[in-house]
Amino acid sequence: MALVAVVGLWGCESGCNEQAVERAQRFIETHQSCEGDQDCVIVDDFCGQIHGEHTLCGQLTMNRQGKESAEWREIEEELGECTGECARCLAARGVGCSNGSCGGP
Repeated sequence: MALVAVVGLWGCESGCNEQAVERAQRFIETHQSCEGDQDCVIVDDFCGQIHGEHTLCGQLTMNRQGKESAEWREIEEELGECTGECARCLAARGVGCSNGSCGGP
């Protein structure tokens, strides 16, 4: 059982365009492939706007190639403009490649 501490509590503004959220969701889902642990990275869930099967404490996993892409930078910028500060915890999500996926089986 992981011990989770809340760093801060703020109301999250949820004015994100539904199409932008869906685009981000699809992007993360399609950028999970990996060959080794070094291929997997953590990305923000934008105050819970993006939901994933393996979400932990505001953190999602995806592959490094996706995170470093121009398309993901556009998505981050768009979603960053519509979310405010929100609760964050001190849990550190581990990342790794399992069965060719950053999200695991």
